[in-house]
Amino acid sequence: MNGEPPMWRIVDGKKLVKEQSSTMRREDEVEDLVVSDPSCLGKPLLIIGRQRRRSITENGGVDMLALDANATTVLVEF
Repeated sequence: MNGEPPMWRIVDGKKLVKEQSSTMRREDEVEDLVVSDPSCLGKPLLIIGRQRRRSITENGGVDMLALDANATTVLVEF
């Protein structure tokens, strides 16, 4: 074990499958996918802000900021 927590993928909306670390996407790739279809997070969202990093190792801030259908602020962390 490499000390990192395991990652899981949902298959057919009901089954969890453990992901191999080599198949995981980079965080910015996942963010791009969510921006292209925010409903993948489970409800309609309007993305209003996204953190930009200068490098993969830079930390800080919220990954993504969104509003739901009731104009409630939603913070998204990857």
